Amino acid sequence: MDEQIAKSGGYASPEDEFQDWITLTLLHIHRCLAELQERGVLPVDPDGWHSDRIDLAEVEGHLAAFRHEPLSDQVPALDGTRQTIAAWKLAIQTRSRLAREAGQVLPLHQLQLSCGLEQDEVLLVVATLLDEVFGHVDRLFRFIQDDFNLEPMTPFLAQRLLAPATTAGLARCRRWLQDGPLFRLGVLRWRDPARHPRENPLYHRFGLEPQVREFLLRPHPGHEVQAPREQRSLASAEWLGPIQRQVKAWMSEPASSSWKILQLVGRSGRGAELFLRELLTEQGRRLRGWTTPEASSADPPLAELLRTELLLARLDGAVPCWSSCQRQSARFAELPQLLAGLPVGPNPLLLLLGDTPLPLKPLDDVEVVQLPMPLPPKRVRTMLWQAGLPADLPPEPAIDLDLFASAYELGPEEIQEAAAFAALRARRRGTDQGLLQEDLREGCRHVLGQGLTRLATLVEPRHTLEDLVVPEHTLERIEELIAQVRHRDQVLDRWRVGQKLKPRRGVSALFFGPPGTGKSLAASIIAGQLGLLLYRIDLSRIVDKYIGETEKHLEEIFGLAEEGHAVLLFDEADAVFAKRTAVHGSVDRYSNMEVNYLLQRMESYDGMVILTTNLPDQLDPAFRRRIDFKIEFPFPDEQERLDLWCVLWPPEVPRQEELPFEELAEDFEIAGGSIRNAIVRACFLAAATGRSMDGELLRRATELEAEESGRLIARE
Repeated sequence: MDEQIAKSGGYASPEDEFQDWITLTLLHIHRCLAELQERGVLPVDPDGWHSDRIDLAEVEGHLAAFRHEPLSDQVPALDGTRQTIAAWKLAIQTRSRLAREAGQVLPLHQLQLSCGLEQDEVLLVVATLLDEVFGHVDRLFRFIQDDFNLEPMTPFLAQRLLAPATTAGLARCRRWLQDGPLFRLGVLRWRDPARHPRENPLYHRFGLEPQVREFLLRPHPGHEVQAPREQRSLASAEWLGPIQRQVKAWMSEPASSSWKILQLVGRSGRGAELFLRELLTEQGRRLRGWTTPEASSADPPLAELLRTELLLARLDGAVPCWSSCQRQSARFAELPQLLAGLPVGPNPLLLLLGDTPLPLKPLDDVEVVQLPMPLPPKRVRTMLWQAGLPADLPPEPAIDLDLFASAYELGPEEIQEAAAFAALRARRRGTDQGLLQEDLREGCRHVLGQGLTRLATLVEPRHTLEDLVVPEHTLERIEELIAQVRHRDQVLDRWRVGQKLKPRRGVSALFFGPPGTGKSLAASIIAGQLGLLLYRIDLSRIVDKYIGETEKHLEEIFGLAEEGHAVLLFDEADAVFAKRTAVHGSVDRYSNMEVNYLLQRMESYDGMVILTTNLPDQLDPAFRRRIDFKIEFPFPDEQERLDLWCVLWPPEVPRQEELPFEELAEDFEIAGGSIRNAIVRACFLAAATGRSMDGELLRRATELEAEESGRLIARE
């Protein structure tokens, strides 16, 4: 036998390994039935739905069906002796070792080594797999259990199949089923014991963890680690130097008998998983990642989910990494306690990734470390944008990548995804125009998601500063606001002004003036100039009659806006930021709490908030003091009204004569919003009457609009 093993060498494939393990399992079945036959206790099928008896020839027939290797042909004649089984075990052990030395990964051998199993425990796994995959062995197992109504697999079957009929053998088998790694690690799981009327635990059924079965049967076991591309390498990134040294030192500590939990805090696109994968690759280790699903009532218990994923990481010889943990933050509070009750494996390290720190408390035998995953600085983000854009789609000259790097604080993977989405959008349109600024903005919007649309309305920028008709001093203040946002990295970070003089990075602005003077239009133009997304907050969706709900909605808005680097526009801000009142009852007290919360949240927000109001005197004085820019939009004078008529008029509208814009500007003191409405109204009147536009029709529409706005002033 030893000579034949030496000639055969190690296993050439997982199929060869399974071949010999199945043969060994059938040998055990053969031995068990032979022993029962010798004692005269071979069971009889009471219902006659199979043949009355089973003999050894039937088992030999199954063996013949599986035997095709030269080694199998050299097996001595089957006589049920333990010497044959012992020789076969030695053959499997030797061939598995030789295959591993040759670099061959074998699923059953990997299962045995990673979980610390004895050969008989692996045999029990193979027997369970045979029962679940090959139905024809079911009849053999029922005979061995002495009960055709009792479905395999059960502890009683395991004892008869594997353990010699001695006290020590039975005790050893019970240890496998009670305290051994098969059930502690989750390789085998108990099924519903109520399926059989007997309450004796010997007859409770168990089966393979489905993902373990998938691991054993898949063509290429193990989790393949893709080598990171050179341009995406983070392991040597200079800006990650501090966290690199900290994580490397922590990972390089000698293995201990306790678990370690490391959480990197930051959005998924910052490259935390790629960073950890590369660090582990440098150390000759690998990472197995899985994503936390959204919370659901159908979720399995965390202990069950954790046991399964840790087991699969063991089988892959990898360090487990759990991402998007913030989706079920509350459940993770019990994670250290659950880990403390699980066996420590060869990689006693659990990596966690999430947007926010998890409520984890370290224990004596569970170490917890939480570190922020930093964003690349602006200059690196600009370089990542340049590297991510395709060479065959040159960007239009108006695109300023520095602007996008400053406006959107994206991580390496987010920038790559945004650039790919922008390129896809440009190719669908046609490559004649190249890559437009709108393509990049849509790519950023795709990456950052649309979470705000439930509580706010996305405002598309359609105008530029040239379309804005306001007094010169108002325009200068708007340009100053844009410049402050554009250059805050330079001033606050590189010049270190933020460390002493302006600790807050956020920018707030109050636009006040009569209705229709261009406040909301100016907000959309500012967002467009900065390449940012603008969301108009719908107050009807956030103000709630129930105590605390308004604050909850506002916190969600600010949180999502921080993720999306959005500009928040509060139209008619006096409805939310009104003056605090004297407390005469619970309504006043909770109303004041909402204003206090808004003041605090605006100060901690790193983005831009724009508020518009027609009633600036109604705003809380403390709120007004904390606003960075207070910009007035006065009612337009005659010259400004003329400019508005000229700027707003669409040249595609057919007309019979030169339109009297100067007369309209002189005769009607209306704001830009009313002028816009008058033009739209006149166009519909012309379309309805089948006429081209003329002065009479335009004047009639303007009179109607002025009457409705209460500002009709006609020239005598």
